[in-house]
Amino acid sequence: MAKEDLSMDSAGGAEEEKKSGKKWLIIGIVAAVLLIGGGAAAFFLLGSDEPESTEDGASSEEVVEAVEKQAALYFQIKPEFKIIFSNPKPHRMMKVGIAVMTRDEEVLESIEANAPRIRNDILLMLSNQDASVLKTPTGKDGLASELLKVVQAVITDELGDKKVVEKIYFNDFIMQ
Repeated sequence: MAKEDLSMDSAGGAEEEKKSGKKWLIIGIVAAVLLIGGGAAAFFLLGSDEPESTEDGASSEEVVEAVEKQAALYFQIKPEFKIIFSNPKPHRMMKVGIAVMTRDEEVLESIEANAPRIRNDILLMLSNQDASVLKTPTGKDGLASELLKVVQAVITDELGDKKVVEKIYFNDFIMQ
């Protein structure tokens, strides 16, 4: 009787080893399929080794390098602008500090060289503003857009259409 139990145990152990071996074989096959599928998906999604070219024939790598080389350049228009409103009901005066941003050294030099003209045009534009409009965020955004147009007009006159002033930033904006 004891011999029969032993023979049953050894037969059951062999059966378990076969099940365990099949289990590892299935896991291995599934892992291999997943790795191959993942590799194929990465190849197709990431593209080939050839760089893509843009409409003007430059490769995307060249465009990225050009953008990285052109850091933002800022010019602070000094001193700040102080404006007294003609309608003094809600506010009597405004103090505005302005910085101009470009990515072109030539434009920055032109802004510096034409600072008196730019300052004059900005003063004329600011003196015609309505304080009740400027106290809202929309009014401030509109003012920044108008200031950008004023500065771009001067730079366009000096350098032509190809040169750009990208943005106007307020460093100070106080209304009293």
